[in-house]
Amino acid sequence: MNRWTNLLLLVGAPLFSAHCTGSSVPSINVPSCSEGAGSVQYNKSVPNGENKFPLTQVDLCYTDSDIKITFTAFEEVNFYYNESHTTNDPLYEYEVMEAFIYHGTNDPKSYLEFEVSPNNVTWQAFIYNPSKLRSDGAPFDNGQLASPIVDGLVTSTALDRDGGVWVSNA
Repeated sequence: MNRWTNLLLLVGAPLFSAHCTGSSVPSINVPSCSEGAGSVQYNKSVPNGENKFPLTQVDLCYTDSDIKITFTAFEEVNFYYNESHTTNDPLYEYEVMEAFIYHGTNDPKSYLEFEVSPNNVTWQAFIYNPSKLRSDGAPFDNGQLASPIVDGLVTSTALDRDGGVWVSNA
């Protein structure tokens, strides 16, 4: 890989609505881990980006074999998750940090979606959405990764309840 790679990173919809103008798609230049990390912060709500919510930061870099992602949630008060959830359960019904990852800068029809909850449970799938719609009859499919640890998708999450912060490294 070259020193920098373009990575489409839609960290939830806040980034999309905050930085997408016209037909452009938000993206971030992600450096090699030996060169540092690319970072993005946001504090706007989904879907319209108008309502403030606690600050979230995402740091990214890549190696020859991995994409390294660090999610940091600040000002956290609830740490809301379902203790019975396991891999690929509907984590998004609770608090979750998520990334939609695609190599390139064009508007993708397929991408990797990755989610992690405060109790370090993950959901990950390759998404195919050629129409970019989520409506009845619109084509949509996903292939969940059933064995993420075997596939190399390993996370570690630390909660600082007193400080109101949770950090997940993937």
